[in-house]
Amino acid sequence: MEILKVCAISISCQNSESCSNVLVEEEFPSIFNELGVFKDKFHIKLVSNPKPYVQATPRSVSIPLLPKVKEELDRLQRLGIISQIEEPTDFVSPIVVVYRNDKLRICGDYTQVNKNILRPVFPIPKVQNTLSRLKGAKYFSKIDATAGFHQICLDEESRKLTTIITPFGRYIYNRLPFGLNCAPEYFSMKFSNLFSDLNVAIHMDDILVFQPSKESHDQMLREVLKRLHKEGITINKSKCVFGVKEVCYLGHIINQEGVKVDPDRITAISEFKSPSNKKELLQFLGMVNFVGRYIPNKSHILAPLHELLKEDRMFIWGHPQIQAFQSIKDNLQIAPTLAHFDPSLNIIVSADST
Repeated sequence: MEILKVCAISISCQNSESCSNVLVEEEFPSIFNELGVFKDKFHIKLVSNPKPYVQATPRSVSIPLLPKVKEELDRLQRLGIISQIEEPTDFVSPIVVVYRNDKLRICGDYTQVNKNILRPVFPIPKVQNTLSRLKGAKYFSKIDATAGFHQICLDEESRKLTTIITPFGRYIYNRLPFGLNCAPEYFSMKFSNLFSDLNVAIHMDDILVFQPSKESHDQMLREVLKRLHKEGITINKSKCVFGVKEVCYLGHIINQEGVKVDPDRITAISEFKSPSNKKELLQFLGMVNFVGRYIPNKSHILAPLHELLKEDRMFIWGHPQIQAFQSIKDNLQIAPTLAHFDPSLNIIVSADST
């Protein structure tokens, strides 16, 4: 049976990507199940003398969205992510409803709860540190955990801290919800510890496998999937790619040659309209800073825009700002591919005065 299985895989492979897809689907078919769960339960620790907070009435939700909110609550309850609760709890938080691209998301506004949480401080890797590790890699796989936070169970005591009030009653989260300040750090810690001895990149619920050969790539991919499967974690097939020579990861396009800007980010910046106030300008600058390493003399170009952010400066969109705004867009259209960092070569440091 084992020989037949190997033969079937080799016959099905037309290229590196299809071969890796077959590897995943043949050896780990259950890893695409709807929602997995870590074996350990998470206990949310509170500071000394926490201050309870109870929101007595739900926030208003527009009438057209009410049926969709109920539908989403029912879906989350059906998956075991939330449960209705009638008993009193020390914390009751309102919800935030986000409706975008015909999809509705519900998140607790845990502003008051977060003030009482003792966070498990854990360093979340910087994107730049991840990108600097890719020298020599030719084959890549990107793995995305299904609804990442929701694969972590909360213990009974912690669940009551997540109580939300909605137009349809109160609910508690059985799984780690979005919005808690401890959630990203705890999830990153769990994922990082799971793969601490493997040469893979971890950023929240995204895993990047990168290897110089097809054989070493598939070996590493298999080990990653084994650990996910053993832990009970499922992955989102629609967001995963396996065995490719070029992959989009954390807003960058990565291949053997180096790293370049994700075209979607270039489009978003190119189509950004001239800011009419400081808030819109900050939004634009945030987008530019993400891709700043691809823009030579970025600080010098952006200087007229930063001038408008000074407290004593009126927001006047003049000729210097128009030039700077357009120059950033023009530079991104010819953004280079940046070679992977190679520690064996001489390193030259170039810096400006900012």
